This record gives sequence, structure tokens and C-alpha cells, in this order.
Amino acid sequence: RNVVTFGAARLGDMNVARAAQQGRTGRHGFLFSDTYRYCMLAACDAREGRLPMAADQFRHALVQAERDAGRRSAAASLPAAFLAAIHYEWNQLDRAEELLAGRLDVIEESCLAEAALCSHLVLVGLHAAHQQHDEAHRVLDAAEALAERNGWPRLQCEYLARRIWLWHQQGDAAGAQRTLDRLHQTIARYPPIDDPVTLADIQQCQRLAEARVLLHSGRHTAAARLLEGLVETGRNGTRQGAAVLPRLMLAAIRLAGGDADTAISQARSVLSEEGSASLLRTLVDEMTWISPLLEALSNAHRIEEMLRTRVRLVLRTAAPHPVASGRVREGEGVATLSQRELAILKLVADGCTNKHIAKHLHITPATVKWHLKNIFAKLDVGSRALAVHRAHALALIAPG
Repeated sequence: RNVVTFGAARLGDMNVARAAQQGRTGRHGFLFSDTYRYCMLAACDAREGRLPMAADQFRHALVQAERDAGRRSAAASLPAAFLAAIHYEWNQLDRAEELLAGRLDVIEESCLAEAALCSHLVLVGLHAAHQQHDEAHRVLDAAEALAERNGWPRLQCEYLARRIWLWHQQGDAAGAQRTLDRLHQTIARYPPIDDPVTLADIQQCQRLAEARVLLHSGRHTAAARLLEGLVETGRNGTRQGAAVLPRLMLAAIRLAGGDADTAISQARSVLSEEGSASLLRTLVDEMTWISPLLEALSNAHRIEEMLRTRVRLVLRTAAPHPVASGRVREGEGVATLSQRELAILKLVADGCTNKHIAKHLHITPATVKWHLKNIFAKLDVGSRALAVHRAHALALIAPG
């Protein structure tokens, strides 16, 4: 039944996927099989844009697997990977990182292709959000090698496409073009793919990557033709947001071409659909292309206030946070420092090293270092000792 559910979900037939599990409740003796069942049903909800419902099911499977098999078991790592992707989508970056901490090797060694894909893409996004681009490239290097060893052509294409996105985040058009050439070579190297679903996913991945490169080089007409083809297929793809992006990017091209009314109408239609209601990071990560479109939509007349609020949330989330000028003045520290920054500051005051802080909070030492850099800037200090002294003076943390 799990095989039928997986196959139907990949084909986009959620009714058949769910029907295959009908009448199956409770435990069935094999923990990983039970966990897999919960995850496949949750994935159906995620594919349909019902992320809160999907998160509940992934969380249920995770709690059960951790209780019965431990945190680093394959059974627990499977739902953790998918749940991390949802928390990343909701911009809950710390939670996403905590879910993956100490589990990536288990996911990779278990040959769980979809879980590996989710985990790697989340980690790349986390590093990019923290401006750790070298770390993001290293994750992709390892991910591509894994896909090559296991013969996963679709994952190889996904990783190359994500690297193109990463190069554009860095403003490196030459790097993006080189990676697109590698993507074409990778697709040509593989023998013909008989699975129509995998083939369609690879083609969609390739065309969206090509559209990105064309957009970055200013060739909007050619990019629009590719995006129109993606929209016409009507295919949802395997990842959350795959159907939304081509339509929004197409609307952004129309806005740049001077057709603001059509662009705003299309963006409004896309973002009003149920499947896009829970999207946040998917949009934030694409602000290179859609920022002017969302600005125009947020200021448009005759737009539902709920949609306007959502769009402005995306814009606020994507806005760069001032650091150099973000000095803390008396009485403003609690509002300026995040809860994660306060937690790290308290551990620093206790004498913990970056390594111990990372282990305690289930994050990487590099992330601790990044947070400390922001704390120093906000407190206008240059060392850990001065940061603690300043925090005590502002009553941000209690003296030890």
C-alpha cells in the first residue's frame, strides 16, 4: 500500500494515494513502514498546499519514531527532513536547522531520495539566508556526489538548479551560466528515462533554470516563452511552490514590460489560491525577480486586505536588516535582539564556547558565529566580554 500511495502521489492523484491507506490505522508492527505511511499521507497534504495539516502529521510520525527508535534513527530522520522543509517555508529557520542537526548522515546513508532532497535544499537555503555562500556550495557539492553515486538524475538536476539560484543570490552570472551548461551535460549523459513523472520533473527543473539565466541576462522575451510553456503544462511538480513560481515570474516580466494591470491581476490570482496561502520562504527566496511585482501588488487598489497583509509580510521578511546602524539604546535591547540571540548571549555569559552553544541549541558553530556577529553590531561592542557587560547594563540578561 505504501508503494501505491507513493506512486499515486508522484502522479498527482491524491485521492488514489489516500485511498490506498484507507482502513489502516494504528501500528502495524514495523516502525519504519508506519512512519513512511504517515509521511506519504502528510506529503499529499503538502502537495495540495495544506502545510499546517501536513506539519501535524509529520510531527506525529516524528514523536512516535523518536520515542521508539531514537532521534538519529532512519524512522525519525524521515519525518524530520520533511518537517524541516515546512518550517523553512514558514521562515522558522532555527527550528528547521534544529530538526536536521545530527541527522543528515542518517538520511543520506538510508538512501531516502526525497528526504535527502528536502534536507539538502533546506540547508542550502539556511546557509544562503545567513550569507554563508561557501557553506551552501559545499552542501551542494556533497549532495551532487550523493546523487551521482545513487543514480538519482532528478536530484542531480535539482541540485544544479539550486546552485544556479545560489550563484544569482551572489550576483555571479558567469557561475550561473557555467552551472546551466553542466545541467545540460548531466541530462545528456543519462540514458533515456522511461518514468514519465521523473522525466517531466527534470524537464521542468531544466526550463525553470534556463528561465532564471535568461531573466538575469535581461532576455525577458525568451524567458517568458519558457515560463509560458511551464504554466501551460499545468503540472504541479514535486516541490511546494513549483507551480507558483513560473506564474509569478511571468507576471514580473509583464510588469517590467509596462503591463502593470495584467501583472498585478495575475499575481493576485496566484497568491489568492489555496495552494499558495502558506508560502513565505518560496517567495522570499525569489525576491530577485518578484520584488517589484509584490511592491506593486501591496500598493494596488481593490485588493483584499488579507492578501495585502500577506504580501507585506513577505516584503518585510525579505528586507535586509540593518546591522551597522542597529545600535541598541537604553531600554531598546529586548526589542532589538531576537530570542535566539538572547539565548546565545546568556550562554556566552555562562562561559560556553561556540561549540558548546551549538550543541546546546542544536545549531552549527558557524550559525553561532553569525549570530554573535549580529549581537556585537547591535550592542556596539567588539568582544564577548563587552557584549556580556553591555547586556547586563541593559538588563537583557541577569547577572550570574
